[in-house]
Amino acid sequence: MTGAVGEALRRRFGPLVPIHDKPLSAMWGACGGEAVLKVYRRIAPTERRDREAQASALARGWGVSAPAVRESGSQEDYSWLLLDAVATTAPQGTDTLRAFVQRTLALTAVLQQQPGPACAGPGWLSPEGSGQSNSDALLDQLSARCAGQAWWDRLSGSLATLNDEPPVYLHGDIKPEHFLDDGHTVHVVDWEAAARGPAACDGVDAAFHLLRDLIYADRPAWPLDSGRLPVTGPVAAWRFVRWLDRRRPDDLALVATTDLTGLIGAGDTPNVLRRLAQLITVARAAGVPR
Repeated sequence: MTGAVGEALRRRFGPLVPIHDKPLSAMWGACGGEAVLKVYRRIAPTERRDREAQASALARGWGVSAPAVRESGSQEDYSWLLLDAVATTAPQGTDTLRAFVQRTLALTAVLQQQPGPACAGPGWLSPEGSGQSNSDALLDQLSARCAGQAWWDRLSGSLATLNDEPPVYLHGDIKPEHFLDDGHTVHVVDWEAAARGPAACDGVDAAFHLLRDLIYADRPAWPLDSGRLPVTGPVAAWRFVRWLDRRRPDDLALVATTDLTGLIGAGDTPNVLRRLAQLITVARAAGVPR
């Protein structure tokens, strides 16, 4: 980050080493490598910062190795957290894929063993009187453009079948780079999308990221043990739609009602994953950014 914001942060935390710079957030190594500075910007920066701080603290209390928060703050157009840094190693190859599935299952098992939250919604601490159903919590993450699509009623109706399930705590953004291995401990990072909702969400999120990364890297999506991840057709359809909804304005036009209906009703996990992989492959061919 350049300009007055970057200069103010450098004055406070010393030289900053870039880690990533994305449209909604940026990260640097800070304090001589002892900490990581994460800045949230554009969309609800304070709420995202607070979700990450709260979920990370609760997860640590439940035995998950997550970075501790050293400091936090806000300015007019951004918010930030200073987190303990995690040293990591970087295993490669198919063992990495298997490890990702195993780590996802271990994390979700811990989160789902906790006494369930009273209702679904963003973050782990629900404000008073903010009760949401599972389906409403998922549909609220889609833009208003989705409600005008031909497949909207089919998707929303399928998600309503999840409303009888008790909500659980969700990491909300499970992908391989959010599990950091220092050779002794696996640390789980990036909790800003933490939420409460159907148990299948984290499994579907992990499967989606795994399939997308393999397909965009021109690697075969099978054979994998991703079938061990608990997924459902309705949540997989929602996750695919949410991905396109956050890409280019016209990418939602790639969603056909028949394709979405087929994914929703795909049945067992292998069929759901195969249909999801087919839809991601078509989207990539159409130029959808990863």
